[in-house]
Amino acid sequence: MAKDKDIFIEGENIENLFSDDLHPFLKWGMTWLFVVGIALFTLTYFMRWPEVVKASAVLTSSESPKAMIPKIQGKINGLFFANGQEVSQGDLLITIGNTADQTEVSQLLTLIDLVDTLYQYRVEEVADIPLDYFQLSNLGELQQSYEQFSRSFSELKFALSDEYLQSKLSLIYQRASSLRKMNVNLRLQRNTMYTDYENAVARYEKENLLYEKGSITGYELKDYEGVMLNKRLSFQNTKNAIIQNEGQQQDLLEQKIQLTQSIEQQKNNFVQAFKTLKSTCGQWQANYEIRSPIDGLVSVPSGTEVDAVVSPQAPAMYILPIGADAIVQIRLSQNNLQAIDTGKEVRIRLTAYPYEDFGVLEGSILRIADIPTEGEYEAIVKLNKGLNTSFDKKIDFINGLSGEAEVILDDERLMIRLFRKLLKS
Repeated sequence: MAKDKDIFIEGENIENLFSDDLHPFLKWGMTWLFVVGIALFTLTYFMRWPEVVKASAVLTSSESPKAMIPKIQGKINGLFFANGQEVSQGDLLITIGNTADQTEVSQLLTLIDLVDTLYQYRVEEVADIPLDYFQLSNLGELQQSYEQFSRSFSELKFALSDEYLQSKLSLIYQRASSLRKMNVNLRLQRNTMYTDYENAVARYEKENLLYEKGSITGYELKDYEGVMLNKRLSFQNTKNAIIQNEGQQQDLLEQKIQLTQSIEQQKNNFVQAFKTLKSTCGQWQANYEIRSPIDGLVSVPSGTEVDAVVSPQAPAMYILPIGADAIVQIRLSQNNLQAIDTGKEVRIRLTAYPYEDFGVLEGSILRIADIPTEGEYEAIVKLNKGLNTSFDKKIDFINGLSGEAEVILDDERLMIRLFRKLLKS
């Protein structure tokens, strides 16, 4: 009886198992599991599970960016271009803290360019510059050189002015003209005096013969001798006057030469003062200004901002040459090199641009170095869409941005990859 009772209970349990009162999950569980399994299996056919090799990555450009390295350490007090902006050669990028007024420095540089242009023709042309227009008194370290230049300019301008030069030359020319006329008269007078002297000598010699014959007395001969001596003295005085006149003319010539030399000295002093000012300004610009050496695009590293401290130990900015393309340098281990070749797809995640928000940069390997550096091979990745990410977001070029690269070796379907692993096992 007990056995029959057990059989009855088991039969009742089996009947309950297939009754309509069961929970749907229990009633159709196997069916649902089968359907889900088939769906997952089908999904593995459409899903791709690439095999990747990871490597470190650095964003750079196809042409070496120009590093803008400060000459001195100091605070940035002027940042004139933002990241990604285009600049021309000579554009002012950064000013480093100093005591000079930047507006006055700009005016001084304009003055130097103007002087430089006119100086190429004649120094005299420079004297026409209205230096009083440039009221420069807050030039900091440049002030002393500018003051010396200003003094030399004023002295040169006065030396070349009609008030000084023409008045001096006019006096010299007038005096020289008078002396030349006087010299002509003296020479005529000398010739007359010489004739008179010769006549007096001849008369004295004639009278001397008469004295020797006793025709005239000694007193009478003395009178003729006195006339002869007076004529000789007058002739000699005229000769001395001519010599003195010519000496005075020579003195005037020397004065003219000295005046010319003085003006030339003023010119030389001005040129030297200008060269000193120009050199000082060049050194000042090298220390306190950073200007673009080429046409290009600005790349501002993190930390470069107004009031930030810059030093010669690190670039304050980069200039990417116009026409250069952004590329990525990756470093590959020797262990994975045999599986990697040019053309392989690469995905780059930049640390500064989280891929969850910005996506990844996509590219392909352009070339791989033949010689390793510190045990790794450098590879260049060409970006397919430039700096546009997979989320179609454009990122700013900042030279040296680091990140992680994934080199896609085989982009197989998940199903094939699973079957291969099963077969290998």
